[in-house]
Amino acid sequence: VSCHTGGHLFCKVCLQKHTEQRVFGVGNLGVKPNSINGTNTKHASKALEILCMASDCSSGFREEQLRKACSEKVLAKYNELQYAAVIESANVEGLGKCPKCNFIAIVDDRMPPLLFHCPQCKFKSCRDCGEEYHPGIRCDQVETKNEMDGRRVVEEAMTSAMVRTCPRPMCRKKFLKSDGCNKMTCSCGCYVCYVCRKEIPKNVAYQHFCQVPHCNHKSCNKCPLYADMNAADKVRVRKAAKKAARSVKEKVHVDVDAMLKDPPAAKSYSRRR
Repeated sequence: VSCHTGGHLFCKVCLQKHTEQRVFGVGNLGVKPNSINGTNTKHASKALEILCMASDCSSGFREEQLRKACSEKVLAKYNELQYAAVIESANVEGLGKCPKCNFIAIVDDRMPPLLFHCPQCKFKSCRDCGEEYHPGIRCDQVETKNEMDGRRVVEEAMTSAMVRTCPRPMCRKKFLKSDGCNKMTCSCGCYVCYVCRKEIPKNVAYQHFCQVPHCNHKSCNKCPLYADMNAADKVRVRKAAKKAARSVKEKVHVDVDAMLKDPPAAKSYSRRR
């Protein structure tokens, strides 16, 4: 195949890969240098078609050549980007673009200021920042999607570190203790140790716990029957939060210390015997 004005020749595979990289990788059709009398100027504009791969050529490819080289999926995305590029280059007043599905439409002037209500996916976005529409809140005060996702990851890790889960595979109910000893009874009948979180066999029951007063439990290797787990839980929650924050740090910074001051609420279950 060849570009339609420069005559540069390429194989179909090269054109296919070039187009796929543009429409799925970069997300635009490139930049086309403007020229006067055949000489490129300093100014450039968005390309309205896939450009030739030769560095000194701004020609495109005929549609039939693209159809020979590219799949229907690639062509559909290419047509979508081309449509968007043509509309944007026309400088039509009042255009809005959905940040969720990239649909472009003229904004209804009866809509509230800065609201773009996408006619295709129905998502309501702010025309200034592209986030979900936030009437009465400045754009710099709005939490971005990455920030929300990062905070949610940390919150879920904190909750998992704090709540207990029934160890029986067919149950897996979650619970917290409000008071009492560390031998918990799940609604399924399973005995659970609130300290080590393991199932306690029925024939073991309270023998799972240390019965010696003032024992430090390092030599007996048993769990305490009565113990304030709040301090230990706070350590677990902090470690879990820090670990989760590190897992998302390439996308967003999560203020773990601020979240630890106001940890996510966890549902409290009644203690049963």
